[in-house]
Amino acid sequence: DGRIDESMKASIEVNLFDFNQDLYDTNITIYIKQFLREEIKFDSLNELKLQIEKDKITCNSIINN
Repeated sequence: DGRIDESMKASIEVNLFDFNQDLYDTNITIYIKQFLREEIKFDSLNELKLQIEKDKITCNSIINN
């Protein structure tokens, strides 16, 4: 019937590296190329920042291959 089952909704996190523009109220299209990693709970902001840098390196490798 076209209705979305609320229990089946999923979310993804998208990082836009080297991008500095306002996208609020803008529709964008995201193409999923590859699953990067499972969700991680970080004990500190520094650990999160380090993981984002690792993710950036991994993403650039995926995109450029």
